[in-house]
Amino acid sequence: MKSFKDSTGHVWDLSLTIGRARLIKSRFDIDVVGGDMGVIATRLHNEPMTRMDIIYLLLADNDGFSQEAFEDNHDAKSYLDADEAFWEEFGNFTQSLSPNRGEAISKLIKKMKQVSELQSKMTVEMAGDPVMIQNMERVIKATKEKASREMEELVTTFEDPEVTIHETAQKLAGQTYLE
Repeated sequence: MKSFKDSTGHVWDLSLTIGRARLIKSRFDIDVVGGDMGVIATRLHNEPMTRMDIIYLLLADNDGFSQEAFEDNHDAKSYLDADEAFWEEFGNFTQSLSPNRGEAISKLIKKMKQVSELQSKMTVEMAGDPVMIQNMERVIKATKEKASREMEELVTTFEDPEVTIHETAQKLAGQTYLE
């Protein structure tokens, strides 16, 4: 179980269980137990509002808050805290289901964070210059596409018993996004 605070200081606990996984599947058609983790992680990464819907669904106790009231109590910082708690809980859940898949998801989450940090950095550095913004959008799109391909490859690699975690880690260590 992971915890985070909203902008009012209220502490929330997230718990991804088999019962909650069933709800996620029925409401969002996302199978966090038996689905392709690379595809799932990519979809969730690219759909932040779906993640927020799932975060609300994973609350151990909503304390009587409607989803709208819960979301109204989140500013940008508390949303990022909730998002980080979600990814940690998601990683722990998949690790419990399968150590190899859990390790793969942990690496995917790190890659996604790198992409997000790159987006933020580029936005701050290049804001205001139309040519730079266009170039930034091109680089971000290419980065997301490359990260998605690598995520799919990574999940496939972890499902191949002939490839060790060490070999995969070495491969990841040598990759860069801005080629």
